[in-house]
Amino acid sequence: MKVQFVYMGAENLGLEYISSRLKNAGHEVGLTFDPALFYDKHYLNIDFLARIFDATESIVNDALSARSDIIAFSVFTHNYQWALKIASLIKEKENIPIIFGGIHPTILPEKVIHNHCVDMVCIGEGEDAFVELLDSCGKNEGIKNIWFKNDKEIIKNPLRELKDDLDSLPFPDKTLFKEYMDMKSKYTITTSRGCPFKCSYCSLSTLREIYRGKGPFLRLRSIDNVLEEIVWAKERVNFKYVDFQDNIFTINTERMELLLEKYRKHVGLPFQCISHPRYMNSKIAKLLKKSGCCLIEIGIQSIDEFSRKHTLNRPETNAEIQRALDCCRDSRLPFQVDHIFGIPGEQEQALIDAAEFYIKNRPQKIGCFWLSYFPQTKIVDTALEMNCINKDDLENINDGLGKILHFGGSIKDKEKKGMIKGFEVLFKLIPVIPENFAKHMLKKRWDRYFKFFPFFIVLLIDVFASIRQRSFHSFSYMKYYFKHMARRLRT
Repeated sequence: MKVQFVYMGAENLGLEYISSRLKNAGHEVGLTFDPALFYDKHYLNIDFLARIFDATESIVNDALSARSDIIAFSVFTHNYQWALKIASLIKEKENIPIIFGGIHPTILPEKVIHNHCVDMVCIGEGEDAFVELLDSCGKNEGIKNIWFKNDKEIIKNPLRELKDDLDSLPFPDKTLFKEYMDMKSKYTITTSRGCPFKCSYCSLSTLREIYRGKGPFLRLRSIDNVLEEIVWAKERVNFKYVDFQDNIFTINTERMELLLEKYRKHVGLPFQCISHPRYMNSKIAKLLKKSGCCLIEIGIQSIDEFSRKHTLNRPETNAEIQRALDCCRDSRLPFQVDHIFGIPGEQEQALIDAAEFYIKNRPQKIGCFWLSYFPQTKIVDTALEMNCINKDDLENINDGLGKILHFGGSIKDKEKKGMIKGFEVLFKLIPVIPENFAKHMLKKRWDRYFKFFPFFIVLLIDVFASIRQRSFHSFSYMKYYFKHMARRLRT
């Protein structure tokens, strides 16, 4: 059988793993990709430009022209409405079976499957479920993780156990996105699945509850399996750097020592990764620097310990955060810190304290994010209790209509939103201006004027910071836009 995936905006490792499993089982796989220019759900969301570069008609036609047996959408909360629109237009033209998988259908399967354009839902990890679905020629009976419609009845097959042996999976099918992404610059990989923490704002915490009793949530690939994949891929594509996308790459010091020793010997390319204050120490920092890490991303989210512990469910202390950053700085390991704006109950003083902390520590970049509420996360309950959101907002969250990342996020109050926008500009400037100048700006409260900056000024600051830092991520992002804008203009 043949499946046509439909996706938007970025490479998706989950789809690449499913594609490999399906191809190994003898099935055909295709991809219809929407570049989602200026509507990419990552950073650039500009309505009037999104309308100019809208590719809806060609996406629908491409999905249908593949003549597949089933069309599959990988759905996260913020592309849910996009997926419904495309699926509905496909259904209007042809009654082909459509399945939704991904984190949003996994968390809200009852809601998702009741859409007229959705015939099936895949809950949880999909490699084995998709193979069984296509092997059965779409009959669906008894296939764990798959819900499907049978006339007016919805058949809810149970959830299967989590796959404990990640080494048993084939390497991800990178050819799936080859036409659309810059595979010659970076190689995206993950060495684990799951996370040891239960942050209140993260959908992984909700997923952990769904999988309770179904096996260990955090699973690690063997070091040899990880290195085998990178070496195997490097022999085929001479990429320039490696992007480790584990939720926490530095999960174990001994494992890091063994992995990075082999990485230096057999790969030797620059790489980026993500860590956590409790999983960063002097030994790991030195190993990362020695092995070619050009940037490590560490989530801080807030400097207010009470807010971080009681609202975000992040138990690390400011002292632990400081020790982690000191380790990076002492090892000359470039680091980025991530900060979340709009945390329920957090006041202006918390942002002033954060600015002082970042000025003191001088990260190479401050990743600024506005809190997004995701369905069934604990922070949604907190926000309801604190009257930050109401029941109508809750419905919008479940429908994927909530504000995202850099564009207002969780904040409805205009005055507070303006105040936060000023600090966002200040935070973006801190890594690229002299320390004394940053202190002067904070002391004189220049942030009160920064809130009037138009969006393109904020974007230019980011571009300048990326050039200054020689950021692989940012350069890849810019190349992506230039490539797909040129392609769209030609058509």
